[in-house]
Amino acid sequence: MDGKPTFEIEQRYSSNAFSAIGHGDARGYADGCRFLLVAITRIAAIIHETAKDPEQASALNKRLEVGVPAEVLPLVHTAAILSSGKLLLLRRAGVIDFQTLSAKPLVDCRLIVGGRAETLIATAARIVQQQQLLAAAA
Repeated sequence: MDGKPTFEIEQRYSSNAFSAIGHGDARGYADGCRFLLVAITRIAAIIHETAKDPEQASALNKRLEVGVPAEVLPLVHTAAILSSGKLLLLRRAGVIDFQTLSAKPLVDCRLIVGGRAETLIATAARIVQQQQLLAAAA
């Protein structure tokens, strides 16, 4: 969730070869947390008669689902196009929003995400244009 590679998590939390932590275990823990988080958020909303911050709970849930840090959440729309690993590579390259992604040279983007670079940059440019139109209308 904080951008650590799976192999690093596996190495850190595996005590020995006979009780190794694998990708499925880490994914299972994240899914369990998401399930409990949804229930806890609903209970808190009932007790306090309103959700304290539904956007923050939703963002945490999305981070657990996709496995990326909060700063990459604006790019999560592209999870259908990119894996969480590719999103983390973009983050390392300084790309954390659609504005920076649309300005990234195609060659650099292709080195990071491979053959989907053209589609990704076109999608980012379209989203930036929509955001600018909405900002101008407001």
